[in-house]
Amino acid sequence: MAFKLTDPLEPPPKKDKAAAQIEKWVDRLCFGGTKERTTALRNLIRVRAEGEFEKLLTNKDHFLAELASYALTECWLNERGRKAAESLDKGAQLMTSGKFEASEKIFLALMSKYPDWAEARFKQATLLFLRDQYAVCSLVCEEVVRLKPIHFSAWNALSICSSQLGKWAKAVVAARRAVSIYPSAGLKGVLQAAETKASEHGIGPDSIT
Repeated sequence: MAFKLTDPLEPPPKKDKAAAQIEKWVDRLCFGGTKERTTALRNLIRVRAEGEFEKLLTNKDHFLAELASYALTECWLNERGRKAAESLDKGAQLMTSGKFEASEKIFLALMSKYPDWAEARFKQATLLFLRDQYAVCSLVCEEVVRLKPIHFSAWNALSICSSQLGKWAKAVVAARRAVSIYPSAGLKGVLQAAETKASEHGIGPDSIT
């Protein structure tokens, strides 16, 4: 099911019609065959059914949860249209190849043009993390989760950064949030490590809220 929202697919259904069909698409995504699941996932991404995907993140079927995480990421990446998504992808490719200055110019420009675009901020946070700038990365991740409270990757990054800064209670809170949003994502190791460090520093689990 490797496709993106920006793929040349058929036009999305009208908003009122889509609303009436979301339940049917979710059912086909959960119980349909491969073709039905693919079509349902495309339609749900196109109408940005983030609420439905959020529910599926906690599904006991890990494959469904993984599909939901993929779909949410596609929704977030494409919030500002095709051109913006292409620019963000270009910046991500530059970052992956180690061209941090060039990628940062793109990320900062997108953040300036679209100040409420969480995914552009998250890419900048990723760059800051790669530079070991944990304090600034932490601040940017806080902005991401303010804009997208279910951004499990940002919560996870916030926990790791907080651990690097010795802010154990904050690390535990962020890790708990990440795990509660997406239990099967393999994030429990970060939570356990944060709780262990917090305990070593005299911070009991019951005192962390």
